[in-house]
Parts: sequence; structure tokens; C-alpha cells
Amino acid sequence: MMMANYLEHLLAKTNWGLVINKEDHLRYVRKTDETSSIEVVKKSERQIEVSVPLKNSTIQYRTRFATEMQAYEYIEDYIYDDPDNNNDSNPVPEQ
Repeated sequence: MMMANYLEHLLAKTNWGLVINKEDHLRYVRKTDETSSIEVVKKSERQIEVSVPLKNSTIQYRTRFATEMQAYEYIEDYIYDDPDNNNDSNPVPEQ
């Protein structure tokens, strides 16, 4: 997946670690809680499945996107909107 490098850069700044890195499957686990994961599965060229943990729950929320960019932006929003990610970086992309 093309988005793998972008996700690695984004999640390296937070409490997420890469545990599965395959061409069509990425999985990141929260270092402070290994039951929480962000998972990206490329089902086809036009179907990217993303799963993120729901706050204060053991349940994962799964959704689908038509492009890798849409999936990446969804994960980026999730990371920046969750204070539990201990993200010290500036959420505004550098120009």
C-alpha cells in the first residue's frame, strides 16, 4: 500500500507500533494497550477497509473508503482528535 509510509510517519509520533506490514494489510497496536489497534486492509483497488478502536470500549469500528488517501485522512483525523494518543506534534501539516 502506498499509504504505509505516510502512516508510519504519522503513527511514529504517537503511542502506536506496527505489528503487521503486508502489501495489502497494515496493523498498528497501541503501545499502552495491546487490545487497541488500527487496521487497514486493501480489499481491492477501490475498497480500503479501516478499523479503529472505539473510545472506552473493546469494540472496533470498521468503515470503507474508495481511495487510500481517504483512508489515510480518516486515520489522521482519528489520531489528532484522540487525546489518548499523546501526540505532541502539531496537527497542521507543514507547508
